[in-house]
Amino acid sequence: MSRSTPTPAPTPAPTPASTGRPAGIDPRGPRVAAGITAVLLAVVVLLGVAEPTRRAALVLLAVLALSFAVGAARGAQHTWQGWVFRTVVRPRLAAPKSSRTRARRVSRSSSDSS
Repeated sequence: MSRSTPTPAPTPAPTPASTGRPAGIDPRGPRVAAGITAVLLAVVVLLGVAEPTRRAALVLLAVLALSFAVGAARGAQHTWQGWVFRTVVRPRLAAPKSSRTRARRVSRSSSDSS
C-alpha cells in the first residue's frame, strides 16, 4: 500500500494591502507615456521633411522603437517614459480617484437622463 502525503495548503497571494502597494496601476502613467510618444513622433515627422535633419529623425525613431521593445519585454514601468512619470509627473499630482467612483457617477448620470 502506498501512503499519500498531505499536500500543504497554498499560500495566499499577496494583496495590495499586505504589500503596501496600491491596487493596479496609476491610469495616468500610460496616458503621460502616450503623450510623450505622440509629441516625439510629431517631431520625427517634422525632422523627416528636410534632407539635413532626416538622420536625426531616424535616430529619434530608433530610440522610440527601442523604448517600445523594452516596454514589451520588461513592462512599461521599466521604460524611460515610466521613469519620467515616476520622478517628474506623479510627485506633482494628487492621488488618482477610484475608477469605481467614476463608473458610479457615469451610470447615475446616464440613468438620470432616461
